[in-house]
Amino acid sequence: MKTLLKFFPLNDRAKDIFYLVAVILVYAALGWAAGFIGMLTGWVPLLGWLINLIVWVIRLYCGLGIILVILQYAKIIR
Repeated sequence: MKTLLKFFPLNDRAKDIFYLVAVILVYAALGWAAGFIGMLTGWVPLLGWLINLIVWVIRLYCGLGIILVILQYAKIIR
């Protein structure tokens, strides 16, 4: 589990509820920004599918980051 947590450096800062909400908002904003960029460039024929794949990976990263920060805050994982 420690190997997985190395990929999410923001999660170590969530020690109280303020930082937990801040980290969740950062991940949500990152996912929204990636989706917005994907929407803007999705119509380009060859580049669109590649950008959509990258957006999907970024959203997956953000989703896992949110789940892990909540589990770390609840002290379910360390």
